[in-house]
Amino acid sequence: MTTSPEAAATVAELTGLLLGDDHEHVHGPFRRLAADRRFHPDQEAAPDERVAASYERLRLLNGSVDALALATDPYRLAAAHEWTAPLDGALAVVTGIHYNLFLGSLLDHTPHEKRPLDDYAAMRRIGTFLCTELGHGNDAAALETTAVYDPDSRTFTLHTPSAAAQKFMPNTSMAGGPKDAVVAARLIVAGRDRGIFLFLVPCRTSTACCPASRCARCPGAPAARWTTA
Repeated sequence: MTTSPEAAATVAELTGLLLGDDHEHVHGPFRRLAADRRFHPDQEAAPDERVAASYERLRLLNGSVDALALATDPYRLAAAHEWTAPLDGALAVVTGIHYNLFLGSLLDHTPHEKRPLDDYAAMRRIGTFLCTELGHGNDAAALETTAVYDPDSRTFTLHTPSAAAQKFMPNTSMAGGPKDAVVAARLIVAGRDRGIFLFLVPCRTSTACCPASRCARCPGAPAARWTTA
């Protein structure tokens, strides 16, 4: 089938209006992925199989982009959601959490040599973002999780002081492989509350929770509860 010059010009004009002048850079990689049959979920698969497939799609997506550049580009982040959400809602969720909430939080601060991001960019470890608490939702001012600073060892000890302080987030479970978390916690220095800060915390290995933390799947929901000692 051939396209007349007039029709081609109309298509180009509409594409620019809908997707912007930089549409190939912003939308191109995700448009091509959306056309890949591997990005089309098997609606008959069991729930656990569908979750595992969503993480495989996340890794395919990661292989087609510069992960750190994507995490700092709001236009491309929006495009990633626009193209993945109609095909696989779970993929859209874990994409937003890993690139926007997790990597975006780390990149929003001055890079530090003690915090290399290679494992997250290559997706050897997946990021999650633990702010929401079971008893407080996203009310950050009411969060109970604490991070107590020890000036002698220069370390922070995170603690979940009550059942209401359990973190609640969709991609904290075993699915997807090893994970780290950006955890919102109340900083305590010399007994004084210094407000809510974000802490990078090891979350899971490929087989279990990291020491002094616990993760429990929420019955009937694609989410998990996370606590620390």
